Amino acid sequence: MHKDCSIGFIGLGVMGAPMCRNIAKKHLGAVLAFDMSESACVALSDVGVMQAQSVADLAESADIICLSLPGGD
Repeated sequence: MHKDCSIGFIGLGVMGAPMCRNIAKKHLGAVLAFDMSESACVALSDVGVMQAQSVADLAESADIICLSLPGGD
């Protein structure tokens, strides 16, 4: 991906956190994340993931958005 392209990631659970971490390690541009658990975002700060304050903030800033959300029953 081009370094000017920002990637947003919503959902940093069991699957989402490793996926977001992998993207952040390999992507040259900004990676933004949002999760209901603030600690989930903080745990990815070591690879440069920036925490978005809301889904709306992430959507305004990201060129591409990835979702990793829990399913229903």
